[in-house]
Amino acid sequence: MCEDIEIPITYQTTNENGFSVTRFKTLSNLFSNLQEVKVFQEKDEAILKYLVIDPEHSNIRNEIAHGLFDPQEYTPLIGLRIIGVILILSTYRVSRKEGN
Repeated sequence: MCEDIEIPITYQTTNENGFSVTRFKTLSNLFSNLQEVKVFQEKDEAILKYLVIDPEHSNIRNEIAHGLFDPQEYTPLIGLRIIGVILILSTYRVSRKEGN
């Protein structure tokens, strides 16, 4: 999505040895970039931020991606939230600006 609207997903930095290295932006940084260009509707932005971005809220993505859920924590409610996020994201189509 970010690359389609020309938001870079990497940045240049210097490592501890002074060499220039390319690093991937965090999901929070990418989400902030998408917010700046108003990709999401306000309600969807709030839901996505609550469920997959903010560490002080639900942040299901982090729990799943890092294997932090115990088997008994995979409840129907969590499943519905995941499906909800997928449905929200599936409604968005972004494309490159005219002339690119």
